[in-house]
Amino acid sequence: MTTGRLGTFLGSLRGQILLFLCGIALVAPWGNFPLNDDWSYARVVDGLVNRGVIDVAQGWASMTLMSVVAWGTVFTRAFGFSHVVLRLSTVMAALISIWLMSRLLTQRGGTRDEVNTATALMLANPVFFCLSLTFMTDVPFLMFALLATLLCVNALVSDRAADYVLFLVALLVAMMARQFAVLIAAAFGAAYIFTRSFTVRNLLRAGLPFLLCVALYALHQQVLFPVFGFPNLRSVYVDQAAGRFSDPIHLIVLYFARSAVGLLLTLGLYLSPFLILRVRSFRDVVGFTRTGQAITLAWMGLVVAVLVQGQRLMPLVRNVVYDFGVGPPRLMDVLPGGTQVYADAPALMWVVVTLFSCVASCVLLHQIIGAVVTVYRNWRQRADAAPIQLFALFYCAAYLVVIVVVSFFDRFLIALMPILLLLLISTGAPSVQSSRWQIGGAVALAVVLFVFSVAGTHDYHAWNRARWTALDRLSESMQISPMQIDGGIEFNGTHTYATDYQRSPDKSWWWVIDDRYAVTFGPVDGYDVIGEEPFRTWLPWCNSSSIKMVAKRN
Repeated sequence: MTTGRLGTFLGSLRGQILLFLCGIALVAPWGNFPLNDDWSYARVVDGLVNRGVIDVAQGWASMTLMSVVAWGTVFTRAFGFSHVVLRLSTVMAALISIWLMSRLLTQRGGTRDEVNTATALMLANPVFFCLSLTFMTDVPFLMFALLATLLCVNALVSDRAADYVLFLVALLVAMMARQFAVLIAAAFGAAYIFTRSFTVRNLLRAGLPFLLCVALYALHQQVLFPVFGFPNLRSVYVDQAAGRFSDPIHLIVLYFARSAVGLLLTLGLYLSPFLILRVRSFRDVVGFTRTGQAITLAWMGLVVAVLVQGQRLMPLVRNVVYDFGVGPPRLMDVLPGGTQVYADAPALMWVVVTLFSCVASCVLLHQIIGAVVTVYRNWRQRADAAPIQLFALFYCAAYLVVIVVVSFFDRFLIALMPILLLLLISTGAPSVQSSRWQIGGAVALAVVLFVFSVAGTHDYHAWNRARWTALDRLSESMQISPMQIDGGIEFNGTHTYATDYQRSPDKSWWWVIDDRYAVTFGPVDGYDVIGEEPFRTWLPWCNSSSIKMVAKRN
């Protein structure tokens, strides 16, 4: 697909990892405090290491989780418990994930340049980069899932008993990190049986991984959760998805249209350095046939309708990346319904990003359609690559359906992107030399993503360091109880979480008992500023330069 010059621009895997580590050093993620939802996962590790108990925030953590906990426990046993140590365990998981991804794509026909492009995409991705510097479950799960996938495709190709058993073991480990691993089992079963004869042996081999995942899920809910205190896997998002189908049909259609548009535009943006190398002519954007051009026209009509109806630009789907940077700013005056805007990026920038994402999504859509056609043709011809291609296609299709139906967050995409790249690479056209502008464009896009990732994650850690310094001043210097502070979801989750907490409309929803004191980005009506902690940001559109400590007026 490309020439060796791409390797010169993007560098080797070692060079990319070195750049990734330099980015981490620039962020300086050494603060001993939780980020995002990782307070609830760190709580379980802390309970195991320091108290010998399984202490799960029931009702909040709703994934199997324990493989991730075990991974963090290994590091805390060696170096002691702290959020910094847990963060470093995730950095190690990120590096292993990139190596596994490189190994998977290399073994399955990816050229050096294709593999370098794919790994560069992951390392530069703002969601992957930010989550690599937390103890969120996404990156460790990606590591377990990629290991299971690598062993899965080995078992599909070789059909050896040893490879099959190793796959089953890795699959169950991944299943105990997140129940999404069942999709690997389902994709394996479908690919296995569709590329072999329908014998009893083949049916058993195809179905056993899925049956083991279902059995593990049942064991978890019937024994491990009620007896040992493992997380309850019943999720509020599943309940919402079930209730969504009782809505009027126009609301159901609107929800799925928003999810589909948000998902494909986000994927198009994050995969754009890879996609630009696939563009040979204008027809790669609009389609080569009348049918393809009709699909493009219908897709762009849907995109415009969703953008106009929602009056939104990119990023349409948020959890890690927001319109002002990276990392969710969950403080009283920002989310939800607060009056303060932490930062406000120029509207023109997001217009350009949205238009670019629309074009990239068209290229991606046609690449996916072409991949489906290739997989079908190779399956009919019993080509050697058919089992791997079918696995990747079934996994991507199942994963997309699940996250669209249940709930779609941008961080869910990092477990999809490596397998989607496997599908596109394994079904791609024979190598064709890319032009200089394509190579330069791919490098430029990867650099822009990486710079944004580093700068946004730096700012996220900067204001969080200031936030926790301010909270320490309130708690220690001023002797104020955590029960009287609204410190954001991480602070209140750590100190005041309760399964029977009753939300109050006049307080933040994150387990605030008494909001007499709070930390905020700006002044709040009814509160006096009693202190500040400054922080410095790299993104130029931040509206705040300090965390305020505020106290309610009498």
